[in-house]
Amino acid sequence: MKSQGLFGAILIAAAIFVFFALVMPVYDEIKAAQQAVDERQAMLIDLESALSKVKRLQGEMDGSSSDVEKAGNVITGPKNSDEVLVALETMASESGVQISNVKISDGKKEGKFETTNVQLDGGGAYSSVQLLLGKLEANARLFDVKRISLNEGGASSLRFNIEMSIYHLE
Repeated sequence: MKSQGLFGAILIAAAIFVFFALVMPVYDEIKAAQQAVDERQAMLIDLESALSKVKRLQGEMDGSSSDVEKAGNVITGPKNSDEVLVALETMASESGVQISNVKISDGKKEGKFETTNVQLDGGGAYSSVQLLLGKLEANARLFDVKRISLNEGGASSLRFNIEMSIYHLE
């Protein structure tokens, strides 16, 4: 009976030894591997977030590069009175005013920019003149309105004179 108790104690001691010698190291390795996986997943999430921010910024840069090119095309081009005249006539017809006279003359040099002076005479309803001024303001080309004069032109019509400058690189 003593040998059965001794045998059972040796068996329990062997099981404890096997548990601590073989199972516990594997368990610790699994635990360390799980921590490494969790850390890598956190790094992956951070990298994906950074990548999405980079893609968003690149999209914004691509969108603004077309704006920069557009502005460059408008400002950097040489003085071209034909383009200015066509743009003014288009804005006038869209706003419902009648242009009677356009004078385009060379302006002065202001640093890197040269100006072209434009004097625009015409007529139309007050709301149409307002619409023309709004189109001048919203145009991609920089129209700097210096002076506006309005006179009565007839039944519900106004005569207007607009003096403005257009800027371009030399």
